[in-house]
Amino acid sequence: MLVSKSFLIIGNTTHRDGGPHKDIAEKVDAAINAFLSNLDGKLVDLKPNVQITSSVDTAFITVIVDVEKKEVEKKEESKSVFSKKK
Repeated sequence: MLVSKSFLIIGNTTHRDGGPHKDIAEKVDAAINAFLSNLDGKLVDLKPNVQITSSVDTAFITVIVDVEKKEVEKKEESKSVFSKKK
């Protein structure tokens, strides 16, 4: 079963050591790694759309993973808003 997750990430440019330093790459890596660490599956595709400017950087990333159906059902059960009556 294919599962996808999209992220909108905002990065900043700071100036230090006489030059600009962008943090968008670290933020994208952290978001993708956090998502993949919670799933046991095979990465199928990654769709990036990144816009770099002089002050604010944005990245819209979609990650597609192939996981077993049982794992997806477990995650959905744990996120249930309503408790089951016995």
